[in-house]
Amino acid sequence: MAKLENRVALVTGASRGIGKAIAIALAGAGADVAVNYHKEQAAAEQVCATVQSLGRRAVSVRADVCRVAEVERLVATVEQELGPVEILVNNAGISQVKAFADLVEADWIGLTHSYASLLAKEGITANAIAPALIETDMITSNPNASPARLPLGHLGSPEEIGRIAVLLAESDFLTGQTISPNGGWYMT
Repeated sequence: MAKLENRVALVTGASRGIGKAIAIALAGAGADVAVNYHKEQAAAEQVCATVQSLGRRAVSVRADVCRVAEVERLVATVEQELGPVEILVNNAGISQVKAFADLVEADWIGLTHSYASLLAKEGITANAIAPALIETDMITSNPNASPARLPLGHLGSPEEIGRIAVLLAESDFLTGQTISPNGGWYMT
């Protein structure tokens, strides 16, 4: 627990699904956690209660992370309530299927390798987790997201992604990596 103890983590989209599991896993590893949410305040407060039950500090902050002013307010609130953010998990997202030809630059989140290279001298690591079919309401509500598509034959759990996030947060050597928990469904 020593590596993350008393460190401040900010997890976006942490009121449910993968973000919730990551927030709880980081708290279990000793971090204090800021739970960002967009619409589901009650769910975010429940995640905070779980974090607090693990003996860690928690704060929920509503912010649309697509809006710069709201992100600035989010960070300022977290710093005021918990202290400087040392672990950032950019988890908030949507499920949006587009044809390759329809993708535009704004759709593409490919900065991990660049950030890893640029920030390494500062002691900052940057990694990505790219999961396939994880058992969240976003996936289970999609009739096309069948566990039969995965060679292992079952959906992954949000808790599995939480464990990976803790591994990455604890490491001061892993950087520029994309971890793909995918049940054998290789998407690269």
